[in-house]
Amino acid sequence: MIAKQIERNGWFTALGFFLGAVNVLLLYTRVFTPEHYGTISFILASASLLFPFLSLGMQQTILRYFEGGNDKNRKQLASLSLQLISMFSVLLLFIIIGFDQSIADKLSTSNRVDTEAVYAIMIVGILMAYFELFFALTKVHFKTSAGVFLKEVFPRLGILLLLGSHFVVQPLELNFFLLMLGIIYLIRAIVMGIIAYRLMPFDLVQKGTQSDYRRLLGYSGLVILGSGLSLAFLEIDKVMLHTLSSASNVALYTVFVFMATTIAIPLRSVQPLYNAKCAALQHQQNTEGLTALIQKTISISSCYGVLILAVLLTLQPVLRFFLPEDYHTAFSVFPLLLALKLIDSSFTPLNAPFYYSKFYQTYLLFSLGFLLIMVVLNVLLIPVYGIYGAALATGAAVLLFSLLKVWATTKFLQIKALNAGHLVPALFGLVFLGVELTIHAPWLNGVRVGVLLLLLWVFWKRRVFSTTFLGYS
Repeated sequence: MIAKQIERNGWFTALGFFLGAVNVLLLYTRVFTPEHYGTISFILASASLLFPFLSLGMQQTILRYFEGGNDKNRKQLASLSLQLISMFSVLLLFIIIGFDQSIADKLSTSNRVDTEAVYAIMIVGILMAYFELFFALTKVHFKTSAGVFLKEVFPRLGILLLLGSHFVVQPLELNFFLLMLGIIYLIRAIVMGIIAYRLMPFDLVQKGTQSDYRRLLGYSGLVILGSGLSLAFLEIDKVMLHTLSSASNVALYTVFVFMATTIAIPLRSVQPLYNAKCAALQHQQNTEGLTALIQKTISISSCYGVLILAVLLTLQPVLRFFLPEDYHTAFSVFPLLLALKLIDSSFTPLNAPFYYSKFYQTYLLFSLGFLLIMVVLNVLLIPVYGIYGAALATGAAVLLFSLLKVWATTKFLQIKALNAGHLVPALFGLVFLGVELTIHAPWLNGVRVGVLLLLLWVFWKRRVFSTTFLGYS
């Protein structure tokens, strides 16, 4: 059942990325100017950075405490989590209403930020927080496909229809687009809430004791920091590009980061089930099962990730055909972004075991240190190298942090994260990137195709495409 669910999640995630590709490659770049598209990217990236704080970390708190409670405790956990997010969201909205212009002025450096953008960031961030809370309530029941569809497909399909209306109905204005974007995220949160409630009905309002709130907020404080740091690794480069460079550079960078992020499709397919199963195994103190789970997830993420990397590098001439001429100059940064995303998606499974262990605070200190390194590198490199500086800064920090996570998993959790089977995708990734960076000849694409076919043959022999490979025991 889990293997089929992972496969279904994979198709939903791939469909979501396909719709996103249509939006990014064909519609955003033609409907909006690079400056306006850069502003939209800035809003979505900022909302993603804010949502862990707006959610108070409740989505991870549910995964942490759900397994150890009875039915009454679980329903109380859901109710109190919803109440805390609602109270915090109302408080923040009042603050935004009172200080909207001051906040907009603070965010305006190289590029002007209007109060409409401030409201869009906050509203989208709050709706993301509600969605992730409800999604967590389905993860603990190991029913994730509906949530994956709503997370990966629904908003991109809504945006595709909205952008398509520019050509069919009337030209889109930026502010109207932001309004409709908020409505899309609102519908998504409501539908996810209905699904979660049907799986486990709970009281929308329930009185909790001080110790209940203290227990939830104590752990959620750590989760807020951890989730914020994790998302910062993904989004801080775009936000800093907007601050230190131009909005058009953010648009260029966003397009190629999106294409490179397709490498994470396999990870995002297994992650909802992986996180819930990881939390359960941690609660059971099943180190052997947790080791097998981590190694399996890294295998899935790295094998399919390197295959996607190979396909994207081979299809570069096709991507050039679809992208407007203004975006062609950024193709030289594409291999670096692909390498960055492959490393990140391969080692992201090492985050979850720390979330539910006594070493979470140690992990957060490591995360904070490397985020500061990333920020410093971005500050130094973006003004000089633009989007190349952002990619180099993020890539260096992600590589070092991934190596540290492998060491920390062995040192603190007594878990061997890597095995000999992980060498195969690593070697093929190095071969592809080596070919891309060293060969500059008309027959380069022939070499790419040859290596891709060899990779497919090796993976077929290793049964990488079988249902057994995807299954969790």
